[in-house]
Parts: sequence; structure tokens; C-alpha cells
Amino acid sequence: MKISKELIDLFLEQKKYLNHEMIFLILISEASTLFIVALIGIGSAEVSVNTTDFRHVILFILSIMIYYISNKAYLNRIVSITENITNDLRKKLTIKVKNCNLYAYEHLGESLILSRITKETAFIGQWLPHLIEFVQAVILVIFCLTYMIYISPLSFLVFTSLSAAGYFIYDFYNKISYQHWNTALKKEVLLFDALRNIMHGFKEIKLNCKKREEIYDIFSNVSEEVFENKLKSWHIYNTNNTFYYSLIYITVGIIIFALPTIAPLETEDSIKLLALIVFMLTPFWEISSTIPVIGQIETTLELLLELEKKMDDGYEKASVWDSEKTNIIPDFQEIRLENIFFQYYENDQPSFKSGPFNLTINKGEIICITGGNGSGKSTLLKLITSLYYPELGNIFVDNRKITEPLIQPYRELFGSVFSDYHLFDKLYGIKKVDKERLNALLKLMKLDDKTQYINGAFTNIHLSTGQKKRLALISALMENKPIYILDEWAADQDPTFHEYYYQTLLPNLKKEGKTLIIVSHDDRYYSVADKLIKMEYGKIINRP
Repeated sequence: MKISKELIDLFLEQKKYLNHEMIFLILISEASTLFIVALIGIGSAEVSVNTTDFRHVILFILSIMIYYISNKAYLNRIVSITENITNDLRKKLTIKVKNCNLYAYEHLGESLILSRITKETAFIGQWLPHLIEFVQAVILVIFCLTYMIYISPLSFLVFTSLSAAGYFIYDFYNKISYQHWNTALKKEVLLFDALRNIMHGFKEIKLNCKKREEIYDIFSNVSEEVFENKLKSWHIYNTNNTFYYSLIYITVGIIIFALPTIAPLETEDSIKLLALIVFMLTPFWEISSTIPVIGQIETTLELLLELEKKMDDGYEKASVWDSEKTNIIPDFQEIRLENIFFQYYENDQPSFKSGPFNLTINKGEIICITGGNGSGKSTLLKLITSLYYPELGNIFVDNRKITEPLIQPYRELFGSVFSDYHLFDKLYGIKKVDKERLNALLKLMKLDDKTQYINGAFTNIHLSTGQKKRLALISALMENKPIYILDEWAADQDPTFHEYYYQTLLPNLKKEGKTLIIVSHDDRYYSVADKLIKMEYGKIINRP
């Protein structure tokens, strides 16, 4: 067994709790435990000859009191350390997600990120106490073996030799157990994907029996693979554990029954040795049962570190920005995209390339983008908003080039309702909500009888698809941004709101000085736009 530097570093970060006082508590706790065992052996020997030394009784009571106080304090420290590590890991990974660029985030995938941040961090938090108990057991065994040398050097030699031999066999099979555990953890990401298909596509699979059965079969097969690998891992773990524990029993039998014929002991020493060995079984069991868990913790930690590295590769300085400074670009008159190219990658190899994009966006105009699926509309929107970084080309705001320090201030110009929008339950980021304006918008969008904004949150966001989109637009409008991205907003609206969107809402927002970049296939309403941009194969095929 080899404990990785990363696992050691994980504990060393907890300097607040892992200090000299902690080490002192561990040593006192284990030393008092050894005193208790030694006094039990001494007391048993005294009872066998019908004598009792009350000094030993007093020492026994004092040892128990010291054990109680030190062990209680020590265990409380363990709880603090493990909970802090779990909390720190969750926060650290979530910050990495927050600071990751969109393209890297999309490639990592929701299932993998959710699995790592929730399940894997929870696993580490659940099993870390066992790792600390392992350290405690090792210290106790060292104390016990030292005492065994004092009682019977030959017993010590036999015990350590057989234990060491058994450990090499034990370690070999543990590595096989780790491999199965690692495979199971990787398969669980695919399990999350399959489960997302069932949950997110619930309506669709209810309407198509063949689709439902195929998706369920995939879920079932992956679940079976996870089950089989974890089962194999635990079976090897249990067999290995039982083998090692049986070996300890055999070793004890040799020391108790065979060694006295070679090197006889005094009755008093025999009783002490027996009490010591019986007591050592518990920490030895703790050590043998924790070794596989350490492997599982390290496997899980490797997956978390792998995720962290991938997110570091997608790190963007723009995300680390003081929100109080975002008014560096409070407004604009002209945004210009010059020779923008974007390159997609598959398995680190270049695939689809979009561009060149040359486009001018003027304040207070409506720009309509149209094109078939896969034509590059979403890519263009992400480039306009600087959610994607271009391979080549530049964005200028009023002849000011948008460099890395200006990316977040530039993004702050935009409000959005993308096609894959998320509906928040609160108006996050708005310190003082204009209730009068919000209520007017709810009434305008015919949502005032569906939801209200009370105690800093919407009372109901479980709405129809069209109603959710209207509420998402209200949330965006409350941010009062100069530019709005509206991706197929009207697609899920009833005829009344469909007409209202194009003929009233967009023109009114334009009159307010808002710039609107919309994606639409409603050719009947193209006339509302000041510019119409058509796209095919990642290129603009006509310029207004």
C-alpha cells in the first residue's frame, strides 16, 4: 500500500486542526489504551494467585479517565478535519467550474461534473474517518508490539514475520480490487448520462415504447456493469480481509500453543501476552479493513484531481472579476467583429471550423439571425457575447479592442434567453428589485396569476414551457442590460404572444434604446429587423 502525496496534502491543508495538540491527543489516547491492556494483564495474573494491588486498580481507573478525555477530544478533531476536507473539496471544485470557460465546461459534460462534485466528494467525506482510525490503529499496534518485545521477543518475531508475509499476498489482491472499483466509478458517469436521458426526455420516451426500452436497456446494462465491478471489488475485499484475519488467528494459535513448547514463559507473562494479543485483534482488523478503503479513496481522489486539471486547462481569467468593477463598459454605440474564427475539437483534434465572422452591431437596432440546424447560429451568439474565445480575430467596442481584462465587463452588456436557458427561482445579482416594474412585467406577460415575487423569490416556477420562457425574459429585462440575446424565444409561445413578441415587444424595447439580437425562423416577421443575417455551414452567407 502506497499513500499518495495528494492524499497526504489533503490532510496537511487542515493545519487548523492537524497540529501538535492533535498528535499529543493521539499519543495520549493510544498510550492510555495500552496501559489499560497492560493493567488488565497484570490484574488477571494477580487474580490467578488470589492477590490484588489496589494501586493497579487506581491506575486502571485513571487510565480510563485519560482515555475518555483524550479520545473524545481526538474524535471531535477527526470530525472537524473530515467535514472541512469534504466542504473544501466541494467548494474548490465548484469554484473551478465557475471559473471554467464555456467550451471546456460543455466538453466535460454535466453528468461528469455532477458525479464528481456530489458523489465522489461525499464518498471521500464518508470514508476519511476510517483513514484516520487506520493511523490510530497503526500507532496502537506499534505500542503493542513494543510491549510484546518486552514480554516475549520470540513471539514478536513470529507475529511480525507471518503478518508481513500475509500482507504481501493481501496487497496483491487489493490492487485487483482497486481496478474493479476504478472501472465502476468511470462507468457511473455513463450511468448519470443514461439517467439524464430518462429524466430530461421523460415526455418523449412516454410516447415511444421502443425508444423508452432502448434507453432503459442502456441504463440497465451500464448499471449492471457498475454493479458487477463493485461486487467483484467488494468480494475480493471481503475474501482478502477474511484471509488476513484468519492468518492473524493462525499466528495467535502458533504463539499460544506452539511457542511455549519451544520457549516456555512464566504464567504471569503468558497471561499478559494473551491479553495483549486478544486486544491487538481489533486494531489489526481496523488496519486490514481500511487498506482497501484507502485505495478506493485514492482512486476517487485521482478522478477529482483529473477533473480539476481539465477545468484548470479551461480556466479563464475573465471569470475572476470584481463584480463591483463591471461598469467599466456601461454602454456602447458600436460593436464590431473582425475576421472572427472559431475551431471545434474532437479528442484534441480539429474538427468543425466556423467563420470568418465580420459583423457590426449598432446601438438600438434589431438583428435577426436565421439558418438551419448546425449552421452556426449558436456559435455566433457565443462569440458575440464572448462566451467562446475566437481562434482568430478581434471584437471592438467603440474602437476599443476587447482584450482579456475587458472580457467580463464586455459580457456584462448582455442579457439573454438562450434556447437552453435556465430559469432561476430568484433575481440573483439584483440587490434592490424594482417591485413595481416587476409586477408590471408579470401582468404584461400574463403571469401575475401564476407567480409572484415574495420574500426575494418567485412563488412558482413550475409553469408551462411558454410561461417559463416569458418568466425568463422578465428576469433578463429586470437586469436592464443594453443588449439582449433572444434565441428562438417565440417558438414556444401561443399565437397571441407570438404576434405580440414581434409586433410590440421588440419594437418597444428598441424604442427604449435596447439592442436586440434574435434568432428566428419566422420569415413573416423578418421585416421587424434592421439587419437579417443568414448562416450556413458555420459562415454568414449574406450580410445586410
